[in-house]
Amino acid sequence: MRAELRRRLWFTLRALGIYCAAIVLFEYLLVVVYETLGTQTLGPVLQMLPPGIQALLGNENARLLTPGGFLAFLFMHPFVLVLMSAFPIAFASGALAGEVERRTIALILTRPISRRQVAGSVALTMTIGVATMCAALWGGLAMVTRIRGFGPINLVAFGWAAASGAAAFWAVGGVALLSSAAASEAGRAGGVSAAFTLASYVADYVAKLSPDWRWLKRYSLFAYWDPQGVVARGGVVWSDVAVLLGVAALTVLLGIVVFDRRDVAV
Repeated sequence: MRAELRRRLWFTLRALGIYCAAIVLFEYLLVVVYETLGTQTLGPVLQMLPPGIQALLGNENARLLTPGGFLAFLFMHPFVLVLMSAFPIAFASGALAGEVERRTIALILTRPISRRQVAGSVALTMTIGVATMCAALWGGLAMVTRIRGFGPINLVAFGWAAASGAAAFWAVGGVALLSSAAASEAGRAGGVSAAFTLASYVADYVAKLSPDWRWLKRYSLFAYWDPQGVVARGGVVWSDVAVLLGVAALTVLLGIVVFDRRDVAV
């Protein structure tokens, strides 16, 4: 299994490097934009936004006028969410369903390695990749704020926000792994995983618009990851992290079992 894990890690290094570089560059650009506009410009603009957009920005828009509040919002920016979700979905979909579709799974299974080990190596690679991206999210923020003299910033609180983000995207990756384990086409597995992630995001957004829809929050992964709240409190809500880690562990285990028992044409 170690050889299979090393092989998968080696082939993901380039893509992972691109994702991490994109995150750091985006952080740098948004910090420059914030410095250019200033709080005197942002304040009136936020007051003019419709309620739907204000819900997207967070429950307390006044926090956006502080450096820490603005950077906490950056963690939930749609561009960052797309990048953080794209890696586990694309990797897991291509690693199992994609290999079945391309018939390369036959070559892999000719080696002294079980199906469970193959799926386990995919899960470990996905886990390491997501952790690396979350480390880049925090490390890029620390580097950019230091270079630009942007602050004051509580880096410890942002570290907790990034760590809880890893739990959220491990859950996304777990769903992608389960979908990939059951599918025979990478496109179908990726489509199901992306649809689930989008539905989870929309459910969290709609729940913020009206008390009548607040019940949707319990069904959304992103409702359990609140970087703005984590930064404001200086720590995580452990029950939320437990839910995310539970979803990640359950879906990964189910994915390994499904892939081990399914019929694979070799």
